[in-house]
Amino acid sequence: MLKPNQAEELRSWLKDNHEALDATAPQGWRYLGTYFCVRAFGDFDCETRWEVDGYAALENSNSEGQRLVRDWLDRFVHDGRPMKAVLLKSADEVVIAR
Repeated sequence: MLKPNQAEELRSWLKDNHEALDATAPQGWRYLGTYFCVRAFGDFDCETRWEVDGYAALENSNSEGQRLVRDWLDRFVHDGRPMKAVLLKSADEVVIAR
């Protein structure tokens, strides 16, 4: 959840930092964008999507990328509200055990 009255500021921040979020992403990560929920269709005010090359990339980090994401969270995300992370895999790539 966003801090009260911060949607416009976040949108502006994201537009200013879109390229930097992708450029400073850890190796194996790609920033796909942040999408605002419209007319209450969604669990949260907005959702961010990242593409990750594989499970090993989840271990990667870098200080500039972490600084940028920390700035985002500190400025716009409401403390104490639940956050959720989802790990998805393409239907073409997923292995279904039988």
